[in-house]
Amino acid sequence: MTVQPALTADAGKLSLGLVLDVLAQHFGGRRAFTVMTAGGFDPLHSGHLRHLQLAKELAGPGGKLIVVTHTDDGMRRKKGYCFLPL
Repeated sequence: MTVQPALTADAGKLSLGLVLDVLAQHFGGRRAFTVMTAGGFDPLHSGHLRHLQLAKELAGPGGKLIVVTHTDDGMRRKKGYCFLPL
C-alpha cells in the first residue's frame, strides 16, 4: 500500500482530522490506535490537560491512551525540583 504525502512544507497548519485520515488510510481504514504520551505533569496545568485531550482524540474512538509520567528523581534532574513529590 502506498500512502500519498498528506503534508507539504507549505501546508501550514496540521489538523487532527488530517492526521487521523492519513493514519486510517495507512492502516487499512482502522481509526482506533494506541497512543503514548509522556511528561512530568508537575504541576498539572491546563496545557497538560489540553495535551492529554488531544492525545486521546488522536487515539480515536475505541483507542487507548497510555500516559507515562516522570519519576520524582527524573523531575529533579530535569527541573532541579519536584513541585509535588510522592
